[in-house]
Amino acid sequence: MKTAFLFDMKMPGARRAADWLQKNGYQVDGAVTGEMTEEALQQLERRTLDLLVICPDTDYGACDGAVGSGRDYEKTAEFAAGRMAEIHEVLERSIPALDRGGEKRIAFLTHACSSINWCVDRQDFAAHMLLGGLNMQAKLLFNRLRPLGFTMRCYALGENGAGIGPGEYIGLDFCFDPGEPVVHSDENRLVMRDRFFREIAW
Repeated sequence: MKTAFLFDMKMPGARRAADWLQKNGYQVDGAVTGEMTEEALQQLERRTLDLLVICPDTDYGACDGAVGSGRDYEKTAEFAAGRMAEIHEVLERSIPALDRGGEKRIAFLTHACSSINWCVDRQDFAAHMLLGGLNMQAKLLFNRLRPLGFTMRCYALGENGAGIGPGEYIGLDFCFDPGEPVVHSDENRLVMRDRFFREIAW
C-alpha cells in the first residue's frame, strides 16, 4: 500500500484529497498547523512516504480588509513568514522519506488567486502573501527535485462540482518522453491547473 502525508489536514481541500486517496489505495496520515514540533518532524523524516500533500491554512484571523482600510503590516508579515517556515520544515523533512518511497510525489493545493497575473482581489493580503510564497517554494523545489526523479502537482482549489477533484488530479500521471522538448512534456514543467484542467498563469 502506498503512503501519503497531508498538511494541513483540517483544511477542506486536504480532507477531499484524503478521501480520494484512501479510496484509491493510499494509507493516509497528516497533521495540522502548529503540531509539527521538532519531535514530530524527526518522526516524519524517518518515515517512508510515496506522497506529500501541502494545503496551507490561510486563516489570518485579524483585520485584513480592502485596500485603504489599514492593516498591521508587521503582523501580516509575521503571519505569512511563520506559516511558510512551518511548511518549509515539513517539506524539507519529508524529502528523505519521499526518497525512500516509490512514487516521490509532492502536491500543492492552492487557489487561483495565488496567480499574480490572474488575481484581482483587493483584500486578504496575508493569505495572498502566504500563497504567493508557497508558489515560489513549489518552483524552487521543482527545479531542485525533478532531476532526482520527483514529480510535482499544483492544483487550484475551487468550488466542488464537475471536473477533476484534488485527489484525482494528484493521482494523474502527465506526459513524459525524455526525448521530447519540455513544451511537449508536462511532467518536466510545473503547472497550476484547476478542476477543468485549465492551466493558470503564475
